[in-house]
Order: sequence, then structure tokens, then C-alpha cells
Amino acid sequence: MFNHRHGRSGTLFEGRFKSCLVSTDRYVLKVYRYIERNPVRARMVSTPEKYVWSSVHANLRLRFDSLVTPHACWEALGSDVASRIGAYRDWLHASEDTQELHSIRTNLIQQRAYGDDRFQAMIEKTLNRPAVVRPAREVNCLRPLFRPRINLFVSFAAQLRVRRCFDGNMRQHRFGSYYGRHGSHRRCERVL
Repeated sequence: MFNHRHGRSGTLFEGRFKSCLVSTDRYVLKVYRYIERNPVRARMVSTPEKYVWSSVHANLRLRFDSLVTPHACWEALGSDVASRIGAYRDWLHASEDTQELHSIRTNLIQQRAYGDDRFQAMIEKTLNRPAVVRPAREVNCLRPLFRPRINLFVSFAAQLRVRRCFDGNMRQHRFGSYYGRHGSHRRCERVL
């Protein structure tokens, strides 16, 4: 009903929900800034304060929000409310380090603990699960991304199956498998 009313399709929240544990101190404020600057990075607004659905209004005391509780790290920014607001505004509008953004994103995507080494070791020991970000896979630069589309002995039925893989939920990565990668063209046949 919602999709029909708004002329869209699919689930309302397209991706899987992701979360990560965050250490206190400076890491919490980094994540605050990351979240509240997301609309600016997405070029939806020019400043975080202009985004209506942000918690920045509560943190800068521009508007009361019963859903936002001030964090102890936010309260430690100053001795009174005015100094906290000024310090947080300066922190919010300070330039972001690209390495910091990458670190937050990788911890969030991999759902790992975001903090210092001591915090991550404590989480690993307590939860008995990995808390450190896995290194990215190295890409073999010598191997071509796609094999050339030269295969003279492809039957018409096989070509038809590959074309059907492009329809619906099957995407182009299945096409590469037709030319000998991972054998997932068989999965396309099963779906059809």
C-alpha cells in the first residue's frame, strides 16, 4: 500500500540493518559526527542543521526531542549548556579525516567493534567473536575482470538461459559465471 501510494517498489529499507559496538570517549563523538553529516555527504542539504530528520537539532538544542538523550561524552564537552553547544557545533563543522570515515564505514559494514585495540580485545574475549576489522581482499590486477565474449560453441539454449539471467533478480555478475566462473549459471537454470 505504501509502495503503491508513493510510486515505488521493493522493501522500505533496502539493505540489511547494520550495527557495531562503539567505545566511549572520542569514538562516540566521531560516530555522532559521521551520522549527522551523512545528509551533507549525500548532498541532500548544505549543512547538518538543514536536515529535518537529524538528531543534530537536539544536540545543538535547536529543538527538543524526547527520543534523544544526551550522552556523557556530549556533556563533557563543556561546563554549561552554551559551551557544550558551541564545542559540539565546532566539532560537527570541523573537517573529517578520510581515514576516519573509512574506519567507521568498515567497522559498520563488517559489524565489528569501533574503538581502540584494548576495547576490541575486551569485546573479542567477552563475546567470543571477532571484533577487529578483516583486511580487504587483494585484487589480482593481472587477471581481467571479464573474459571476452568469444565462445563459438555456445548452444542457442545456453544463450537463452544467459539472457534470462539478466531478467528479474539475476544480474550481470551471473553472466561472467557462464564463461567458466564459479558455475553459477547452473543456479540460473534452477531459478528458471
